Amino acid sequence: MDNVYVYHSGSATDSQVVSDYVRHFLHQHTIQLWQPATVKVVANLIRLLSYGGTVIKAPFAIGGSGSSYLYGFFDQAWREGMTKDEAEVLISGRE
Repeated sequence: MDNVYVYHSGSATDSQVVSDYVRHFLHQHTIQLWQPATVKVVANLIRLLSYGGTVIKAPFAIGGSGSSYLYGFFDQAWREGMTKDEAEVLISGRE
């Protein structure tokens, strides 16, 4: 899926395995249903493969040791309807 990005924190090996499984299941989903999965389907699949968890609809997600600072920053800098290029500029810090 071109509109879903997976952020991981912690063991990269574990995250990579989950990502590989999700990619496989999404490929099967697309073949069986003749349409790509929704973001909600992807989120629930990751939740199920990641020892349970919670799915919360949010405009963005942040995690890690600096996430408290970043939430404050993104609350002000992020805006609804940003293009992919605008979002990449926002997260990279380049102008």
